[in-house]
Amino acid sequence: MTERERGAYLELVRASAGRALRSGGLRRADGRTVTCWVDGHFILGEPEALDAAGALIAEKAIDAEVDAVVGEVSAGTPLVAATLLAALRQGRRLVGRSIRREPKGYGVTGLFTTSMAGIRRALVVDDVAASGAAGVRSVRALESAGIVPVGMVVLVDRGEGAGERLQALGVSLTSLLTWDDLTAPPPGLGT
Repeated sequence: MTERERGAYLELVRASAGRALRSGGLRRADGRTVTCWVDGHFILGEPEALDAAGALIAEKAIDAEVDAVVGEVSAGTPLVAATLLAALRQGRRLVGRSIRREPKGYGVTGLFTTSMAGIRRALVVDDVAASGAAGVRSVRALESAGIVPVGMVVLVDRGEGAGERLQALGVSLTSLLTWDDLTAPPPGLGT
């Protein structure tokens, strides 16, 4: 992928994320309430932004020489699919898997929605990182299955500790955008 293509893809994600900024009280999974947030599912519902994110993440997955791209059920699942399709267009076949937040006790049981057999190295994906709870859960689930988590990629990092929590587990966090990218005033307008 050329720098120009990379920039164009990133701009598609940035534009969608800008439209996904929300305000008002939102209770997060960690129990905290925030007044401003990014609606990651809005971004995932815009085909151009989802395709662009998949292409950017696929490039990272291919560079990291992973076998699989894994995301937590809900936001991670469409990112996994977009990444797999983009990697295939780039000539690399990866597999995708989803991780449940809680183990399932019937059908395909456990944390994973399907077999993880044959997977040695995986890249974790998600829409937004805040405290890092989802990333930590995913990393621990992969490690418990004997799979090396090589990193995590998110669309937006809110800068609330996710990177540090993951780094403590030996996993780096890469974000396509940061909270500041979305909330900073345009150049030349001041603060």
